[in-house]
Amino acid sequence: MRVMRRSIGVLAWALAAAVFAISVYDVTTGLDTGGTVIATAGDMLWALLPAVFAFSSALIVARNSSNVIGWLLMIPAVAGALSVPLAHQIGAIERAPGSVSPLLFVGLFLDNYGWLLLVFPVFHLLLVFPTGRLLSRRWRWVVGLELAMAGFFAILMILVNPIGPFDERWQVTNPIGLVPLSFLNGPFLAFWLAGLVVVTGAGVGCIMLRYRRSDDVERHQMKWLFFAVAVFGVIYVYGVLNTDFTESGLEDALLALGFLGIPVSITVGVLKYRLFEIDRIISRTVGYVVVVGLLAVVYAVVAVWLPSRLTGDSPVFVAGATLAVAAMFNPLRRRVLRWVDRRFYRSRYDAERVVEEFSGRLRRQTDLDRLTDDWLGVVTETMQPSAIGVWIRE
Repeated sequence: MRVMRRSIGVLAWALAAAVFAISVYDVTTGLDTGGTVIATAGDMLWALLPAVFAFSSALIVARNSSNVIGWLLMIPAVAGALSVPLAHQIGAIERAPGSVSPLLFVGLFLDNYGWLLLVFPVFHLLLVFPTGRLLSRRWRWVVGLELAMAGFFAILMILVNPIGPFDERWQVTNPIGLVPLSFLNGPFLAFWLAGLVVVTGAGVGCIMLRYRRSDDVERHQMKWLFFAVAVFGVIYVYGVLNTDFTESGLEDALLALGFLGIPVSITVGVLKYRLFEIDRIISRTVGYVVVVGLLAVVYAVVAVWLPSRLTGDSPVFVAGATLAVAAMFNPLRRRVLRWVDRRFYRSRYDAERVVEEFSGRLRRQTDLDRLTDDWLGVVTETMQPSAIGVWIRE
């Protein structure tokens, strides 16, 4: 059994190394260096995305080969890596070829429907995260629906006619094509969308139900994933609402960075490395967002709104706004972070309060027995150990 686990771990690391090599090849050969620095950074991050998924998968598989989450991360990693050279080959074909080779057929399938190998692992991840197992046997019907949809869709795409690249610059007859392309955009689309809605709703409902029923450890594991998805969602929504942000190329780079955080957060959650740091990360993120937002409002009022109502543009107001923001930063930061800790990171706030109170009593306390009782109370309240004892050297 140990030899089998080691072999599985070696296989996972070999796949991760291969995906990394392909990603590096994509960066070195397919990267457009003629654009801005931000756009180039975004392209590099997207190109390295399969490698991050692959190494996250290898870390989980090497630690626990029976955890299906590791292999769920490896599927989109391998598919994304293989789609890169195939996309380059398809992009070099300007006109429709006379015949379709098996390699070209696979390339066209990945070019059009490679997202299938990302979407369904994500759907199943919602059902099994963070333990790698279903919440109960009642959720097996969702797994069956996922497999049925993925299998039926794959078979249908293999038999569709005609076929061509994603940009539809040319099309060629599928030698085994039996399903007309119009069927996909008609009757099939309605059933497909309904199935996606059911699978998505079931996955979201399952992870929410698991969060309510789980213990403190599993909740912290899920908080890592929730936090990464929330960051990605905020960037995406802001890019949709702000066209200037999208056109600058910054959105693409931040979206890639936010998407990279999802496999990393899954790995941290499954391996439980610094698991309980998520509360501090969330509280600090919320705190600094509030601080930056308040200071931005102060700067906008003093440097923009106030001059427009009084004397017009003036460097005095800009300098005053800058000085005001600099002077307010530290006091505002301390107060906001303390307020956020009381609401989002209560355990840390309570622990710090107890320790501060104990430090004050320690300076005034001289009775050893009462000091020992106070110390035991502080340790019990802050650390909550299952057992505690004190050894005092005579």
